[in-house]
This record gives sequence, C-alpha cells and structure tokens, in this order.
Amino acid sequence: MKNAVTTAPDGSWLLWNLESGQVRTPQGWFGHALAGAWSSDGRAFVILDQNGAASLIDPATAIVRTVSQAAGPVALYSFSPDRRRLSYTTSSGLVVTLDLATAESQAFQAQGKVIAIVSTAQHTLVAAQLGGKVVIWSIAAKGKLAPVAERNTIGASLLAADISSNGNRLLAAGYFGPKQGLIAMNSANGKAFILSADALAIAGAKIVSVALDASGERAAILASDGRLWVWFIDGNDQAPAGRVPEATSITFSVDGAHIIVSGASGASVFTAPE
Repeated sequence: MKNAVTTAPDGSWLLWNLESGQVRTPQGWFGHALAGAWSSDGRAFVILDQNGAASLIDPATAIVRTVSQAAGPVALYSFSPDRRRLSYTTSSGLVVTLDLATAESQAFQAQGKVIAIVSTAQHTLVAAQLGGKVVIWSIAAKGKLAPVAERNTIGASLLAADISSNGNRLLAAGYFGPKQGLIAMNSANGKAFILSADALAIAGAKIVSVALDASGERAAILASDGRLWVWFIDGNDQAPAGRVPEATSITFSVDGAHIIVSGASGASVFTAPE
C-alpha cells in the first residue's frame, strides 16, 4: 500500500491512499501538526504537535496513538536520516528524544539557550549558548546528556544556527560585539573558523538563517535583504548564490546539490556552488 500524509497551515492533516485515492481524517487526534515523517519501516507516520506531543498514526486505520505527551511549545526539531529517531527542544530548553520503533522517549533539561539540535544516525547533538561559551552535548540511546565540545564566545549573541546531519560541525550566526559574523565549530574538538559579515558585504542587512550541508563543509547564508551566499568553510572562500526578497529560511537539499529558500511568497531552488 502506498500512503502519503499532507499537512495544512492550520495544523490539520490528511492520510491518503495513493493507490485507491481514499482519504482519511485522523481518529483521536486534535492537535496542531508542526512536522511529520514516516518511520524507517514505513509502518507508521509520526506527527509532532506544536505543543511538544508526538503521535504515531497507523496508515491502515488512521488511528492515532500518542507516544510522547506535551512537553511545551516546540522551538527546534530534527528527524534522524534513517527516520528511527525524533529529537526536539521546547522554548523552556527541555530536550526530548523519541525512538520511533519502540516509542520510548527521554527528556533532559539543557543548560543555557539551545540554538541547534540534530539527530544523526548514532545520537542526538544539542548546541547551546551558556554564559560566555557555546557547548555541544551528545545524547546516546538510553544515555545521558554529556558535553562533547565547547568554545569561548565571550560577548557574542548567537541568533541563527545549524548542525550538519553527520554531526561533525556546528554553524552559528550572530553578533560578536558590535559586528555580525559566523562561527563554524567542530563538534569533536571545538576547533572553530570565524567569518566576519564584512566579508559578505552585507551593508546593513542582518543574517536571518543559516544551514550546513550534510558533510558540514559548506554553509548557506541568508540575509534579511534576500541575498544568499555559500561559505566554503575549510578554505574560507565565499560565493554569492542568488537573491530571494522576503525570504526567511534556507536549507540544503539532502544531496547537497541545491539550496532551498522559503518565505511568504513560497520556495525557490538554486544550484549550490561547489
């Protein structure tokens, strides 16, 4: 059976059978869908509610089973590449990891301001700004929140961040004193590269969104005036990638070949410089 799930801006969703054309509405679910993904075996669809509850949907019946209770408004979330784990953090800094096969969950209270989260194939990584430093924590299956790397960022105010899907690198943008800039930090040893916004000739615009490709070697940068750049971190080279007025978010495609930019007017796709 081939199934698909569609979600609407109002938080509602429908389950479609692509072979018969039958459409089902959820049974026993009354939340507001924020994100969703199929489990690795395709036997269930997981819906993350904006209030932090996670539910599994049986595609044969559209019956909903809540497996993680509401933890608070969701700030950030990430599905692992193999769709075996969902990790998310709430506005209060609570970090939740959910095993989609067993429906077992763990919750941890992070220290500081959480700026990024990613579920890799092996574990979950959480980055937070704590005092005058950035700390990256790792959560293994049925494990504890353990620090793995940190970097002093005294005087910095970090506003946008991302962690590569392989977990190798953290990227964060913000203000370092009076000037804007970016920091790319290795999650294994804390080694960092710094890029001043002056190198991008932003001239008054603000960095509003950043993204890393899967390898953590390229960073996509979006400014408030819609201009896009790619930063080749290890070589410290930058290349313009286009412009989308009123855009608000940026990401790489799974294969890293394209940059996807979205905003009020929809989504645009650009070939990513290599």
